[in-house]
Amino acid sequence: MKSKFITLTLATAFLSACGSNSTGKNELTTDSVAFSEKSKTAEVTIKADFPKDGNKTLTNIITEYISEEMGGTYDGKTDNPDSMVAFYCKREMAELEKLASEFETDSEAPLYYSKSVSKIYETDKFVTYASSFESFTGGAHGMHGSANTTFRKSDGRRFGSEMLTRTGTEEFRTLIKDGLKQYFAENEGKDISDEELKEQLITDYSVDFLPLPQFPPYLTEKGVGFTYQPYEIAPYAAGMPSFTIPYEKVKPYMTVTAVKLIENKDGK
Repeated sequence: MKSKFITLTLATAFLSACGSNSTGKNELTTDSVAFSEKSKTAEVTIKADFPKDGNKTLTNIITEYISEEMGGTYDGKTDNPDSMVAFYCKREMAELEKLASEFETDSEAPLYYSKSVSKIYETDKFVTYASSFESFTGGAHGMHGSANTTFRKSDGRRFGSEMLTRTGTEEFRTLIKDGLKQYFAENEGKDISDEELKEQLITDYSVDFLPLPQFPPYLTEKGVGFTYQPYEIAPYAAGMPSFTIPYEKVKPYMTVTAVKLIENKDGK
């Protein structure tokens, strides 16, 4: 079985440079750490952007968040990212190899698990992380998922559903419907009607009052982001329906505390 720390690819570095650097003031610098293991029957890759410098309270909270997103069972020193990532990689590898032995399969496709916790955007006031995974443990297809989390830089507070208000109003639910229509319109290559949207979904809810995603919203460069998981509201083939409601539209539904985070927003 092969184990190795991974040097991040140029593409990953490019995405990080384009999507997550601030203008320099109050910037949360990070170190990207990755570890992988591979055998005949299983393959695991774990990687994360660990905070390096900045508000100590914030860096501690984000480091704990990274560990929790990976499973929350690491009991070693949190100031040793290499040790943490290697621990979770080896744990997942052991579980996959056990599962593979129970299958007693000679399939050419090994079981696999990939987990990434990455900084995707920040301003002087907040930073947003994305936690995503892909896996294959047998069956017709693999699984994947993603959840993003926004932290206030001054004290590390996480922002989620509580940063929105009046989400049960008809006006707000129209924003959700329009966001989903935009997502499916991009896939279809044309605008879609309410009836066509309904045909894309696997929910009994009216398209005029669709449920919010199970994972909380998050702050992006252009607005508040929403992401549904596979099977949550649409078939697996639809992917993870996601969209961003522009700040100018969603601001009336944001709490005063949340609005303060986007005032004079300056980030990349």
